[in-house]
Amino acid sequence: MKATPNVWEILDKVIQRRMLVRQEIHELWRKKEFLERYADTMLVHTSSIVYCAKRKNDQNAKAFRDAEVVRVLKIMDEAVESLPEDEKMVWLWRYQEKMTLAEIGQMLTGLNTRSKNPTVYWKVRASKCLNRIAFELARILRKL
Repeated sequence: MKATPNVWEILDKVIQRRMLVRQEIHELWRKKEFLERYADTMLVHTSSIVYCAKRKNDQNAKAFRDAEVVRVLKIMDEAVESLPEDEKMVWLWRYQEKMTLAEIGQMLTGLNTRSKNPTVYWKVRASKCLNRIAFELARILRKL
């Protein structure tokens, strides 16, 4: 099993317009709340704290990281907006409304009467659909 990609490495790839794999796309959207919270509080970290002997390159690295987060959040929003309406709806079910794969699969397909285990069927259908959307988002992110 592959290790979960580091969110900062994924951000670097987005900024450099390199192609992301589907696991990285899913991880990026799972971490979106973290990135938004980081962007909301990024000024607080340095505005109320006095640093003694802080190196100049650390400040530059933080400024770069802050700008990178803001830019990637904007790109992520633009990418989702450029999806077709039905794909956007499915993606937002998963990463905004936090629906489970079984719930998404049920919304997509309904009940398959031939399936012996409908929950597994729904999870597989939702997973395939989300992976297809993730691939499309990776292509869009590379263009933006």
